[in-house]
Amino acid sequence: MIAVRYAAWIKPEFEIDVYNTFIESRTKALDILNQLNRLDHLIGGETKDISQCASKMGKWGKGGRKALLNEARKNLIDQLDPDMVALMEGKAA
Repeated sequence: MIAVRYAAWIKPEFEIDVYNTFIESRTKALDILNQLNRLDHLIGGETKDISQCASKMGKWGKGGRKALLNEARKNLIDQLDPDMVALMEGKAA
């Protein structure tokens, strides 16, 4: 406000220029803050998604869910007739 008043004292037209520059800088700052908030929200959402994915991947890996599913698959195959297993694997008996 002091700068605007001082500009008015110097020259009324200069006051308008100083005032418009001040308003423009505030508007630009608010726009940047708005963009920053949106970006922070996007980063937070993607970070959460990646964290959940990493957690699932950790449970899937060695000794995890993958091993359990493969063991269940092996148990089912073991219950099949050997000729059926050969057909399934593409080997003719």
